Amino acid sequence: MQILLVHNNGAGKEAISAESLMAILADSGANEVQYLSTEVEKYAESIMPDAYELIVVAGGDGTVGKVIPRLLGSPVPLGILPFGTANNIAKHIGCLREPEHLLGLFKDNQTKLFYTGTAKGNWGEKVFIESVGFGVFSRLLSLEEEHELVEDANHESRESEVDHAKKILKELVEVYEAKHFNIFLDGEDYSGEYLLVEIMNIKSVGPRMQLAPDAAFDDDWFDVILIRASERARFQNFLSDENAPPVIAIKATNIEISCKHPHLHIDDHIMQIGNLDEENKISIQLNKEGVHILSPQI
Repeated sequence: MQILLVHNNGAGKEAISAESLMAILADSGANEVQYLSTEVEKYAESIMPDAYELIVVAGGDGTVGKVIPRLLGSPVPLGILPFGTANNIAKHIGCLREPEHLLGLFKDNQTKLFYTGTAKGNWGEKVFIESVGFGVFSRLLSLEEEHELVEDANHESRESEVDHAKKILKELVEVYEAKHFNIFLDGEDYSGEYLLVEIMNIKSVGPRMQLAPDAAFDDDWFDVILIRASERARFQNFLSDENAPPVIAIKATNIEISCKHPHLHIDDHIMQIGNLDEENKISIQLNKEGVHILSPQI
């Protein structure tokens, strides 16, 4: 069995070394394991799925999100070893963390078909795995990318790192000004003033915010999450104690949004899509070419 191991050695607080992972895979029955570090420039673009029987990603959501688009429509399955911080994708699908179990799932053909989405605008188009959104969570990501947040490097665990991010987001929610969005979901008008607009493909986004508990990765719908300014206090409470999120949640497949908002996030990256003085438009659709991901059939 030929396996490609894509490894982010810097993911999370509890990552396993490349040598250990390769040894475990070999002991589990892999004949040949080829190693690809995420430190290689444009590592995802170098992946040729047909050259392998199985591709394994050891890392977090960012690494998984770069590899999945390379496998769209391919029969080659993906195994995820979630060693990142939030691991939203792996948790949503039900992936196991123990590498010794992956080859057993492969031999038993235990896979789930995962669909992605595509966001399009005048700026181009991009596949997304987790979510696309505007508003206060995008603001958090932009501050992280601009290195304007004071980082606490002494997190003892992934949980403490997630809690720290939620604390910062809660502070942003306190002062963030709601924006107007023109929103049409399968032709129905949901335009209004919102603190947050998220088009969810999985249950959780960012620091494990489960905004869409009813989301399914293999259905024909996105979960569109809208939070109004009037729900500011309830949203802050949700970030503190994981009560039910104060959201308007709508199932939709064809989504059209326009706003005078120059930035949006696609998964964990911020993109500039226009200027403040112009109406910026984005359309979102489901991709029906899926990715086969190893996961126990429960």
